[in-house]
Amino acid sequence: LTDNSLDSTYPMLPVWVFNSNNQPIRALAFFDTGSNMTVVSKALFKELKLPSTSYDLKLNFCVAGAHETDNNSKIFPLKLAAMDDPSNVTTISRAVVVKNLNLPRQSQFPATLKELHPWLTDVPLPAYKDEMPQILIGVDHANLFKPLAMIDSPNSSMFAMKTTLGW
Repeated sequence: LTDNSLDSTYPMLPVWVFNSNNQPIRALAFFDTGSNMTVVSKALFKELKLPSTSYDLKLNFCVAGAHETDNNSKIFPLKLAAMDDPSNVTTISRAVVVKNLNLPRQSQFPATLKELHPWLTDVPLPAYKDEMPQILIGVDHANLFKPLAMIDSPNSSMFAMKTTLGW
């Protein structure tokens, strides 16, 4: 559960991603059920220094049938883990590098959310401030969206969901 304006929620959370030396780097991941692939920003890919394979990428957007082609993209396996359990590593077999995800910066303030929504009191929500998502996890890795636990709001209009990568 994330809340940028306290009126809207987005399925994203901070995760550990592992570089070529198997050292963890913090990154904000966005679960996107409208995307058929998992993509990583070029900036994060460069920081990770992981081996990759060349890939000709053609992106199609829902807005006015727009598309973008990148003949210099890369594909690579990406290891990631929940912030609270870095030893439980999950591998995304095929992440694609994109120039920029062009996603807005996000903030989540757990204390404020819990004050506004007392049903979240016992949920260990992560905090982040003014962070740009660098990973977009698509339905090609929908297993990472799978709920391990859920807590509904009293009127069932919202819920918090625990996944392999956290709450």
